[in-house]
Amino acid sequence: MAGDARRPVDVLVVATGSTPGNRRSDTDLITALEELGLTVAVASSDFGLVGSLRMSLNLIDLTQAVSIRLAVGRVLRRVSPRAIIYGSGSAALLEPSSRLRIAGVRFDSLGVDNRPGRRHMLQRALQRRIVDRAALMIPMSRTSPPPAIVTRNPRPPVALPTPVERFGASAGLRERIAVCYAGAPEKKGLGVIVEAWAAVPAYELHITGIDAAAGRAFLARRGIEEPPRVRWRGRLDRDEYRTLTSTAELFVAAARYEDYGIAQLEALADGALLVTAASAGPYDALALARQLAPELVASERSPGALAAAVRAAERLDEATRDAYRERAQVLVAPYTRESFTARLRDELLPELFAAAG
Repeated sequence: MAGDARRPVDVLVVATGSTPGNRRSDTDLITALEELGLTVAVASSDFGLVGSLRMSLNLIDLTQAVSIRLAVGRVLRRVSPRAIIYGSGSAALLEPSSRLRIAGVRFDSLGVDNRPGRRHMLQRALQRRIVDRAALMIPMSRTSPPPAIVTRNPRPPVALPTPVERFGASAGLRERIAVCYAGAPEKKGLGVIVEAWAAVPAYELHITGIDAAAGRAFLARRGIEEPPRVRWRGRLDRDEYRTLTSTAELFVAAARYEDYGIAQLEALADGALLVTAASAGPYDALALARQLAPELVASERSPGALAAAVRAAERLDEATRDAYRERAQVLVAPYTRESFTARLRDELLPELFAAAG
């Protein structure tokens, strides 16, 4: 818009806001950009209604994409950004080429991985278009190679992991409890974890992210009996949740597909031992778990294999546990806020501004 009165800004952040993880990731990015002295505008949309409706993934993706396109259009009537950063691949699904040409697109996974089958063909086609036209692709995973489709973009991707901060002490006496997160119980493998607990006598399992009524109904529909030593903690606020992972011996995970695994990285930062299935997806904490103690990675995603990995954790002596926690702090160091800001300043922004012209 030559001659218009739009305010120039360095970066327009398109904040997806569809999940707590998205909102936290967007906030971390906006804060870091401002701390680097850049001018930032934000476009966002409220997906509360969409999240409350029983809609297919196709319809949710497209409804959110329409909402984002309208929100970005409103902001672009007021500002003229050097570059745009979309908080997720789904946020950019319906964006015009004129926006994508100056845009970096953050993603944990793409439709080629997490939207299989004929019914998701449209999303995959739209995401191929994003890869072809975006100025830069920005995976969140440091340890997993991006999908092969990303090579269609002429510029190499620049990873920008979500920052992880240690909440509490990583050493010292810890409670004989294990924590799991089951906000999406089918995806997060709640059934596998609960079935495994019938064979794990040493630890009390604290299930977060879902209340007792919803969790028990989920198990009942699958014919899974709730064993002893299970405590339903529901949806905890952030401080309550991190206090739990800072005092627990174990964090247990058995997701079918792990888009990134921020909860597992936080648990490692907080000093919990990570017992996990080898979930598919760009699961950063899985590589760390294998380096720390491969015997705590289940040989398959089954109750028996997961229970065996928990028992392996139980057999570790205190000196080995302390060494595990010390090594975990080294491995999560590249995920600190300082590392995030440095990577943003030294790698991502120079590439993005160069690509955006």
